Amino acid sequence: MQKWIIMCLALFSATVIANEPNTLFTINWVELNKQNKPKTRTLSEKGGRFQIVNMADSSIRTIHMNKKIKLVYLKAGNYCYSSVFISQSQRAPIANPICFTISKEQINIIGTFVIGSRVTTKGAYALIVDIKQNYKEIAQAANQPNAKPVPLFKPEN
Repeated sequence: MQKWIIMCLALFSATVIANEPNTLFTINWVELNKQNKPKTRTLSEKGGRFQIVNMADSSIRTIHMNKKIKLVYLKAGNYCYSSVFISQSQRAPIANPICFTISKEQINIIGTFVIGSRVTTKGAYALIVDIKQNYKEIAQAANQPNAKPVPLFKPEN
């Protein structure tokens, strides 16, 4: 019985250690006007949800931004921003997605993405309106001094 308990604890510990958070996200949200420019005074640094898709297996991950900087676990591989939530259940697809590569060798920093959304009579959409490369600032704020920036790229389709 004691051996079984020790084996279960060892397996649980190995699983927890293997999935330690390894990726830092920072997202700022804005509303877009008719010209797809950010409306003044609508910038928000916290709150909101967005989705990314794993390019290898097409699995979708929803990330809740309940603080300014979010540290999450992602498997090594390529991911793309796919959508943002504009209400509890309604998503707005990101019309100009950006992709990134996660390494298993380091803590990964995505940078600060500014994502704008707009609802029209034809539906909702979102755009990545800015990418701030403030990697050192994010690493310091998250107390992750050895974190490294990830490569960003546009999807092929």
